[in-house]
Amino acid sequence: MIHRLKRLLFGQGQTDGDDQATQTRSNESPDVARSDGGQVQQPTMMEAGDADVTAADDDDAPPDRVDEGFPLGFRAILGRIGTPIFVLDADGDVVHWNEALAELTGDTEAEAKANDQASESFYHDGRRAQTLADKVLEAPENADEEFGVPRVVELDYTLYRDTSTMLDAHGEERHISFSASPLYRDGELVGVVEMVQDRTEEVLRNQGIIALVEEVEATMKQMKNGNLGARATFQGDENIDADLAGVVAELNKMGEQLQTLVGDVSNRTGELHDATESVAESAREIDRLANEQSESTAEVAGEVSNLSATIEEVASSADNVAETSQRARNRAEDGRELAGEIGSVMEEVSEASTSVRSDFDTLRTTVEQIDEVIEVIDDIADQTNLLALNANIEAARADEGGDGFAVVANEIKDLAEESKTQAGEIESLIDEVQTGTEQTVESLEETETRIESGVEEVDAAMETLDEIADAVEEAVEGIEEVSDVTDDQAASAEEIAAMVDGAQEKAQTVSEEVSEVAAATEEQTQQVADIDESIEELAEGSGGHQ
Repeated sequence: MIHRLKRLLFGQGQTDGDDQATQTRSNESPDVARSDGGQVQQPTMMEAGDADVTAADDDDAPPDRVDEGFPLGFRAILGRIGTPIFVLDADGDVVHWNEALAELTGDTEAEAKANDQASESFYHDGRRAQTLADKVLEAPENADEEFGVPRVVELDYTLYRDTSTMLDAHGEERHISFSASPLYRDGELVGVVEMVQDRTEEVLRNQGIIALVEEVEATMKQMKNGNLGARATFQGDENIDADLAGVVAELNKMGEQLQTLVGDVSNRTGELHDATESVAESAREIDRLANEQSESTAEVAGEVSNLSATIEEVASSADNVAETSQRARNRAEDGRELAGEIGSVMEEVSEASTSVRSDFDTLRTTVEQIDEVIEVIDDIADQTNLLALNANIEAARADEGGDGFAVVANEIKDLAEESKTQAGEIESLIDEVQTGTEQTVESLEETETRIESGVEEVDAAMETLDEIADAVEEAVEGIEEVSDVTDDQAASAEEIAAMVDGAQEKAQTVSEEVSEVAAATEEQTQQVADIDESIEELAEGSGGHQ
């Protein structure tokens, strides 16, 4: 029955095989032409009793019954369908007007039949426009060409669909869509069936959605253009779902969050800009200090190199002084031994000492000169000890400057030269003493008794020579200590020079790296400044449009 009802509603033809399953035993069932011209068994939607779709021998069945086994006709069935439906005959008169259509238009079936045109029930403003069914009656197979109404092409029967507006029973405008299909009997057009659908809620909902989308798009466009204070003002209605209308609230909430976030980012980028500027300034200062440190280290390296050379010279001079002092000590020992020999000789010739008094006076004078030389040597020893102390002090201060070492080295050099000269004088005097002694010995052979006083003076001279030898020994030891210390200082100075050279290289490397860091920091500062400027522009745009 449902299949035959669909054919009743849309005029769908059935094949010859279907006819065998559904046609009645009556020979009065008509052949109805399909929209493509084929002949099918199809009941028509005429007045009650006109559609021969029931069994002819079933006198108790309704005349519009769709099947001999079903007790109801198509009128009762269409009356229960919730979709508005009406049927026109070939003359355009209403032959069926169901309850759903009566409720939509406000006209009952009787009122619709009483009108000159079915359209009067749709348009209560007096318009006498044609319904789609009227147009299909005039051009059942080419209404799309004659009236420009859309035709559904994917079906195997003729069906037209279109949309329009109308005033309902309450005078309210309704958006409707409708479909109409021609009905044939024996290849002859016998009527049109039209189905009407109220699309008002759908249209209003779509319009609301479009308005909502346009409002959201406009608001988002303003935000995109920098107006972060833009807010959607769309007011929802009953035609739009609450969840869909909630998009506006979510958009406005997002706008608030974005505006707050941009403000926070603007503040943070400002702080970041200040921080990077401070870091850049510190980097520049570090770069300057690193360059100064590199230059200072280079100067220190030069000074240390000079100091190392000076210490090496001092060490060389100290070695020379030590050698000279050693020779002086040897000479003093030789003089002491010689004086002993002279004493022995003078004892042997004591009796002849009186005759050589004049020679002895000369010898005494020579000895006095020796005493003066001894005093000079004593002074040299004292000054040498003092210089040794100063050299130690200067060695401890070697990392602060080398000028003191130069002075001390010069003093030691001068004293060494003076010691060398005096030692030569001592040697000459000793030679003279030897000569005088030889003369005195010759005289003592004659004047042994006169030599006693000379022996005493020689003994005194021997004691003096012992003192000289001891003093020279002490001086030599001190000078050797100075030499050892200066040698150690020279080695330390070389190590310090090497360390300072390494420090200079590292300082140069640090200076270069700090310069690179400073340059990178400057670049980062500029990038942060650019970001900060962009954020400020965005924030200003936001504040200016609230």
